[in-house]
Amino acid sequence: ATASISPDLGLSVNTFAQFEFPVSASMFSGSGKGLFDIPFSSLTGDSPRIASGSTTASIAPNTGFVVNTFSTFEYGVSASMFSGSGKGLFDIPQSALSSEVFRVASGSVTASVTPDTGFVVLSIESGSYFSGSVFASGSITIQSGSGYFSGSGEGLFNIPRSAFTGDAFRIASGSVTASVSPEYGFKVESFISGAQFTGSIYVSGSNGIEIVSGSSFSGSGARLFDIPVKALKDLDLTKISSGSVTASISPNNGFRVNTFSTFSGSVIISSSYQYKATASLDTVFNVTNNGSGNYVFSGAAIGDNPTLTLVRGVEYTFNLNASGHPFWIKTLNSTGTGNAYNDGVTNNGDDVGVITFLVPSNAPSTLYYNCQLHSLMNGTINIVDQLIQRIPEVIIISDVQITGSLDITKPAIFKSSITASMFTGSGAGLFDIPESALSFSPSRIASGSVTASASPNFGFRVQSQASGSQFSGSISISG
Repeated sequence: ATASISPDLGLSVNTFAQFEFPVSASMFSGSGKGLFDIPFSSLTGDSPRIASGSTTASIAPNTGFVVNTFSTFEYGVSASMFSGSGKGLFDIPQSALSSEVFRVASGSVTASVTPDTGFVVLSIESGSYFSGSVFASGSITIQSGSGYFSGSGEGLFNIPRSAFTGDAFRIASGSVTASVSPEYGFKVESFISGAQFTGSIYVSGSNGIEIVSGSSFSGSGARLFDIPVKALKDLDLTKISSGSVTASISPNNGFRVNTFSTFSGSVIISSSYQYKATASLDTVFNVTNNGSGNYVFSGAAIGDNPTLTLVRGVEYTFNLNASGHPFWIKTLNSTGTGNAYNDGVTNNGDDVGVITFLVPSNAPSTLYYNCQLHSLMNGTINIVDQLIQRIPEVIIISDVQITGSLDITKPAIFKSSITASMFTGSGAGLFDIPESALSFSPSRIASGSVTASASPNFGFRVQSQASGSQFSGSISISG
């Protein structure tokens, strides 16, 4: 160890030194480590700072007490103001808070509560998350355009229509939607699985329940009524069935019951003409010729110079292959080109080609077709409003027992026997009448002023004083 003293350096000791007596100097330099009991008056401008390694603590009128690292205080700390992060603080009395007493802030999220605004959470970026039930006494209002509810709406009620979007009338679940509106009423769209209603459905309205074409009802049809025939499918619409008894009605057979029947009250049976539907008519005539003697028809009519029957309002086609025999539709049966009927007719007078005839509603009842050159090639065309498919008739099959009178106003044909206590009306057409069924003069046949009778007393007698009698053929008299 060395020690030196000089005017420039003063006392210099180049190793650890220990002084047994106080040392006074105008300045010390070097480390002050190990010094203690240094009076405040001996410190420089950094006198308020306490430093230990990388940690410093300072106190000044401007900044107060500053420690630049985590600190632990074993006793209470009192100050007129704290600054910096309050993270980790707890049990802060409300009286110690500033004017933001109602706000809890964390990053960009703040929550506050006041008597004027209630509980307000500001979390623009991430929204807010509540765990557990939230009970609000009063209303919850979301400002227009500022947010929305998400998640289940279960338990919501009294939602005003104005709070809904454009689909305000629609309830959607998967691929199923239900909507209600003044225009369409209640509408359920469920293309995959259909819709199921539990309980009764009551519909008040004149249109009832309408099904779009292609859809169907399924299940029991009990209590359905006023079902139009066109609404039924894959069903014998002509048959009414009950047990082993059936009743049917059809254009061909009329009303038919296949068992003994009882009718209570008056029974009125009427029949009318049945006409062919115009859509079912054959309207194509194929016309050739047999020399100059006649036209030969096939298709809608068959034969030589046949009579044709056409229906008003129906269009007919004549396919002609009769070269040299111009085919004319006329008002008179004549050769030449005069008296042609051209209303509704196209190509009248053609011999090889197509003539069409759309029969007008005012067409005359009789027209004719003629060859322009040959008088034997002609025929009649009857014009009608409809074609009769069946004449009016009532057919009764099997035994029928009638209590009371049977009044028949039109000619009738009975295919089995009829028994009655009395017949009235004309007996024209009756035959094989037994003598016992005749009235007071069973031996007389009368017609106008001529009578003929036969009796054992007079034999065969004819009384015809005005015109006499005429017999055609041989007369054999025995007696």
